[in-house]
Amino acid sequence: DGNNLASGSEDRTMRLWELGRGQCLKNLQGSSNWVWSVAFSPDGQALASGQGDRMVHLWDLPSGNPSETLAGAQSAIWSVAFSPDGNLLASGNEDGNVYLWPLSDSQSNTQHRTRRSLSGHSKSIWTVAFSPTGDTIASGSADQSIKLWDANSGKCRHTFTDHQHWVCSVAFHPKQNILASGSYDRTIKLWNLETNDCIETW
Repeated sequence: DGNNLASGSEDRTMRLWELGRGQCLKNLQGSSNWVWSVAFSPDGQALASGQGDRMVHLWDLPSGNPSETLAGAQSAIWSVAFSPDGNLLASGNEDGNVYLWPLSDSQSNTQHRTRRSLSGHSKSIWTVAFSPTGDTIASGSADQSIKLWDANSGKCRHTFTDHQHWVCSVAFHPKQNILASGSYDRTIKLWNLETNDCIETW
């Protein structure tokens, strides 16, 4: 709802902040490793954290307690993102794979949810993001590329290779068919997703 901010830290905690007053509302503790990435669920009731322990942890925000652990990744998790409907969670991993975790099934043991692996990057994935419609996932990697994945089939739709260093952040425009990417090459690029062209470099 735009009122709160979540942060994850090397001190193995996550904090929930109220933006209006800048105050810390909650300190979520219990992580066993550095917290590299956090993401709010679409309804704002849960927080996902990607960590060095090779697991995605889900937290119930009203109580501040851990609620689920998604295990099965083969390496540290650098980035996490919820789909717009909240039924899927994507993680970008040190092993160069994007993992997709279903969240809408009725399995009682969430540690054994079936996850899909999207392979194609040759190095660590620093960032993942869902498109506003939820049908496309973007991933940015230390292999200097950005890949667009079909969220349903898991197939790679396109690869952008214009950056000259690690791609550390990607974000979809909320209303236009545009993707922004930030890189260690000190540039931000805007991509037209209809033509797959780079339309601006800042």
